[in-house]
Amino acid sequence: MFSTYKRVFFFSCYLFISLNSWSADTLRERQYAIEILKDLRFGSAIYLGKNKYLALYTDTESAENRGTAILLHDTGQHPDSKPLIHNLRIQLPEHQWATLSLQLPIYEYGAETNQSFDLFPEAFERIQAAIDFLQKSDVKNVALVGYGMGGLIAVAYVYESKNKAVGAVTAISLPISETENQFSDTLTFLSKTNLPILDIYGSKDIATVSKKARKKRIAAKHNPQYRQVEITQTQRPYQNHQDLMIKRVYSWLIQVSNN
Repeated sequence: MFSTYKRVFFFSCYLFISLNSWSADTLRERQYAIEILKDLRFGSAIYLGKNKYLALYTDTESAENRGTAILLHDTGQHPDSKPLIHNLRIQLPEHQWATLSLQLPIYEYGAETNQSFDLFPEAFERIQAAIDFLQKSDVKNVALVGYGMGGLIAVAYVYESKNKAVGAVTAISLPISETENQFSDTLTFLSKTNLPILDIYGSKDIATVSKKARKKRIAAKHNPQYRQVEITQTQRPYQNHQDLMIKRVYSWLIQVSNN
């Protein structure tokens, strides 16, 4: 049997781990799923991965399907978050790109934004499950389209995984974090990636996005397939520039899928 000192030691270790790490808030995810499914008018719900998390698949409106864009929402959101993720989800299929919008892991209430980097490995697993699903469905072209932290997850995933199934990345409002977490190093991810990347942001976006645009261009200067686009006089979530934002995304996706 454990001695009193051993019990105290192991209990102290448990408290240390519990207080210094954060896990996905699955209850919030289930609540989001219930709300989404009550009013799902476009696309269909599917469940991916070993934990059967929610994803929303929306097929193209024409017989020709150029590929599927996996949509990655921003921090604390869900796969049908309005306005941007919702509009991307239903409008890209009008331009021959199906969408698969994922529920990314959400950090628990009380966690700071920087602690969401602890959830990146789980986010990578969900992206991989989505890619596996699409490949089983014989989808040829797969792109990642991420917004905010979802954009950072996208570029981190292609850097960490080196998964050749991903043919392109669109990062909307891609931030440069001030933390030293291994998954927050936006500039390294850009400097070591040769995939087609569209880096799109608003001129009035938050400082970690708009004020860091030049640093991102410099980091990606080796990549002839990197393109940065600024949408003037706007800020996230691009409320009055939704059509222009989405046009930039699907026009670029069509272009790279033709190459």
